[in-house]
Amino acid sequence: MPVADMSLAPALVVLNPAARHGTGLARYGRVAGLLEARYSLSTVIFDREARWRDGLRQALDGGTRHVIAAGGDGTNLFNSHGHRLRPMTSRWMSLVPS
Repeated sequence: MPVADMSLAPALVVLNPAARHGTGLARYGRVAGLLEARYSLSTVIFDREARWRDGLRQALDGGTRHVIAAGGDGTNLFNSHGHRLRPMTSRWMSLVPS
């Protein structure tokens, strides 16, 4: 795993590789470089069992202020349920449609 660039703002990517009929990971790869130029990225994989929530909670508790949901319709579950883990009033959320 590469060492994070501490001069960049930390961001968490909640990635749904199953999006768009299983092409979510490849499609995210098309924009990953743009995000890496701006953020020090960590990634959790969105899953139906909601194990991704632990990674989100750790990131928020560690001070991450930027959360990027990358995926299709299923990733909208992140947008609708993720906020229950911790108030996200000071967090930024983006959706990278796949």
